[in-house]
Amino acid sequence: MAHLAGMLLMHCGPPQTCFKLFANIIVGYDTVYHFNTFNMVYIMQYYRTFWYLLKTIYPELCNELILPGDPVSASVFIFPWVLTLFTQSLSIELGAYLWDLIFLNGDW
Repeated sequence: MAHLAGMLLMHCGPPQTCFKLFANIIVGYDTVYHFNTFNMVYIMQYYRTFWYLLKTIYPELCNELILPGDPVSASVFIFPWVLTLFTQSLSIELGAYLWDLIFLNGDW
């Protein structure tokens, strides 16, 4: 959660405001909430949805990720993406841009 807090502190003003935003992100977005509470029923639904959409929209990429007899688990990359809202795996600039898309436009 340090990645979320750090991004908020860099972009959102005083610590009191950042804490309110942080709490609202953790509790207010079902996806983030389920991943932070390790609710495996919902997490597995997200994984299945991810693989379905990947197979439907980008079948070539899906075929590259799924090797015969050794499928790559979606948890390898989806879990850290959701827990940190992409701040751990992307640069600060790209992460901030993605946050703008998610929070400003509601594209989450």
